[in-house]
Amino acid sequence: MARRLRKRQAGANAALDAVWFVFYIVLNIVFYCCAAFLIYRASIFAYDFCYQVFGDVTVDQDEGRNAQITIKEGASTMELATTLEMNKIIVNRYSFYIKVKLMKPKIMAGT
Repeated sequence: MARRLRKRQAGANAALDAVWFVFYIVLNIVFYCCAAFLIYRASIFAYDFCYQVFGDVTVDQDEGRNAQITIKEGASTMELATTLEMNKIIVNRYSFYIKVKLMKPKIMAGT
């Protein structure tokens, strides 16, 4: 009787170990797939951002669309970038900000 009970427990433990092993493998596969996807998305974002900073990116122009922007005296670069982005003149205010800081152009107040 005791031997049968031990055999059943050994079989149950082996089955439980197999289930845990399969669960562990599946969990690892899911984790590494998620990590690979996040690395892929981060790479695409980094490439696009760097292309906006160092490349020649323009906003699609609508026919007959003119925008008039007024730069106030003492306005910060980020305020200017935000204004340009809101008027759809630039694609991304952060890439514009970095580009301006790297190029150091002289920005004057005016329209």
